[in-house]
Amino acid sequence: MTSKFLPVFAKNALVEAHQILPSVLNGVATHADILKMCRSFRRRGICEVLLHGTPERLHHFLAMSGHAYLYSLSQGNEETLLTSRAPPLLDALACGDQDTARAIALHNSKPLDPRREYEEDFLFMQCLVGMVTSSPVGDEERAPRARPVVLARQPQDARSEVVESLHYRNAEQFNTALTQLLDEEHARWLRLQEKGRGLEEDAATEMHVCVEGLALLRLAEQRGLHVLTEYLAVPSLVRVKVPNLPGPEAWKDPARW
Repeated sequence: MTSKFLPVFAKNALVEAHQILPSVLNGVATHADILKMCRSFRRRGICEVLLHGTPERLHHFLAMSGHAYLYSLSQGNEETLLTSRAPPLLDALACGDQDTARAIALHNSKPLDPRREYEEDFLFMQCLVGMVTSSPVGDEERAPRARPVVLARQPQDARSEVVESLHYRNAEQFNTALTQLLDEEHARWLRLQEKGRGLEEDAATEMHVCVEGLALLRLAEQRGLHVLTEYLAVPSLVRVKVPNLPGPEAWKDPARW
């Protein structure tokens, strides 16, 4: 167990989601409220897999996060939407819900807001959105293509290497870059803990199961890349494919959580 308080964090996650739910269903929730509820679903799913070793429950809650977020977008709740800040898109990708991921991505195409988001974060998510919304690639289209302008604008770091490797379908580059990305993320969590700046709930959950990493692995597998069996914070246990995800209305009914 990552923390003796993990059962408490799991319970609190559902309590928080339950408190926000009425405002979402009544159409008065803010975009921040929606993201908070989706984070609660994500945290609960991570708690379940850490406590009980049940990846099905992780994917169940990730799917509900994606569905709830898409519902909010479909209701016109986009006033503060930022392309770089759409974790539920990664949730949908991570659990294998491609239809929901694509629908979210189609909404997630606003221009850069330099006052509220970093350009490198925007470019990273913009690249992923393009991959999610593009049509399935046939064999005749698998030849290397010209480097997209959006890639050329990105600073060279682990994230840009991941995106480039996905674009060119370079498995070796992808595995190296994703390993580096996950190592850097783990180091970031350790620094936050050392400085006393990280929330214990986050350190006990997202430090040990990286949903972003899982989402990137799903994209790699879709593009035919040979990936490693184990990665830091993305163990093989959480990468199982769950055939029966909850329906798009399940998140609305706490009895189905």
